[in-house]
Amino acid sequence: MGGIIQGGVPDPALLFLGIGDHECDSYPLQVGQFESGDEELDMWLTRTYIESGGGGNAGESYLLAWYFAAFHTRTDAFEKRKQKGILFTVGDEPCLKTLPASAIREIMGAGQHTYTHHELLEEVRKRYEVYHISVLHSEQAMRADRVWKELLGQNCLSIADHREIPDVIKGIICDTFKNGTSGTADNTGFDHIQMF
Repeated sequence: MGGIIQGGVPDPALLFLGIGDHECDSYPLQVGQFESGDEELDMWLTRTYIESGGGGNAGESYLLAWYFAAFHTRTDAFEKRKQKGILFTVGDEPCLKTLPASAIREIMGAGQHTYTHHELLEEVRKRYEVYHISVLHSEQAMRADRVWKELLGQNCLSIADHREIPDVIKGIICDTFKNGTSGTADNTGFDHIQMF
């Protein structure tokens, strides 16, 4: 957070969200709230349960992050000025290709439509610039990275060391802010950055 502020973003707020696999995990979606302080962000991260289950279905439910951002967030920047936020997912597996209505109902309490990954990407891009950070620590992760690059193009960022994640995110946020392609420096702040 300090690096983002020092990078020229005066009032950032971040939301951390934990995702798993809706097909085999017990806790596939865990959501914090937008926060601006290190202590509050740390609280949400500490409360996130790391399930460590995994499954053999060759993917994770990154679509849950997209669904949540597209349909369950509101920001002043977008509502008042039509300025998109920035959404990051981080992982080492491909994105599952569908999010069934049954999973949405079970996790969110309501849902009548099954979405493909292309449909949800289109929906979330209405409000957010969407990035994925691939952590290339295995051959499987490198195969997943190729799939992400096909889906997101230059918005798929590949790194070899997970310790690079904060600097990559900070760089994108600060560059976006300086170039004016998303939030602006005003009294309402840059309150629409999500990391999943």
